[in-house]
Amino acid sequence: QHRATEIKVQMELARAAIGTAAAALDRGGDPGRARLGVLRARTRAGGLARLVAREAIQMHGAIGYADESDISLYARKAMVEAGRFAPEFRLRDHFMRLRTAAADLDTAKAS
Repeated sequence: QHRATEIKVQMELARAAIGTAAAALDRGGDPGRARLGVLRARTRAGGLARLVAREAIQMHGAIGYADESDISLYARKAMVEAGRFAPEFRLRDHFMRLRTAAADLDTAKAS
C-alpha cells in the first residue's frame, strides 16, 4: 500500500507540474519562466515513469521480468523514454541553474 501511495503522490506532483507548465506556455510572457516550468514537468514525469516501472516489477515479482508480461514491456519502454532526451540529473542541474538565474533576476528587478 505504501508503494502505491507514493506513486499516487508523485503522480499528482507531476500532474501539477505539467499543468503549471502548460498554463505558463499558454499565457506567454517570460520564456525563461515557461522553460523552467517545462523542465520541472519533464523531470517529474521522467522520474515518475521510472518509479512506476520499478515498483510495478517489484510488486509483481518475477513475472514482472518475464517477456510474456506486459509489465516488462512497459518497464523497458519507460526506461528508454526517460533517458531519451537527457538524463534526469542533467535536467535537475539545468533546472536549478535556471531557477537561480530567475531568482537573481527577480532580486535585481526589486532593487
